[in-house]
Amino acid sequence: MKRSVPEWLSLLPAALSDSDAAAAAAAVVVAVAVTVASSLDRRKSRLLHDNAMIVDSLSSSFETFKGNA
Repeated sequence: MKRSVPEWLSLLPAALSDSDAAAAAAAVVVAVAVTVASSLDRRKSRLLHDNAMIVDSLSSSFETFKGNA
């Protein structure tokens, strides 16, 4: 299956020949990269917190089980 190139993508080389457009494109790429990295960092922090809560819960359940045995 052949995919066609989106129209905006075919205009990119012409736009990047202009230094202002190239600088703007670079700024957009950096902004997107920072946003993605920040989102991944928040997700990682949330997962670490969730994992810590699970471990605490399991530890508490194990201590309760051990105390009842």
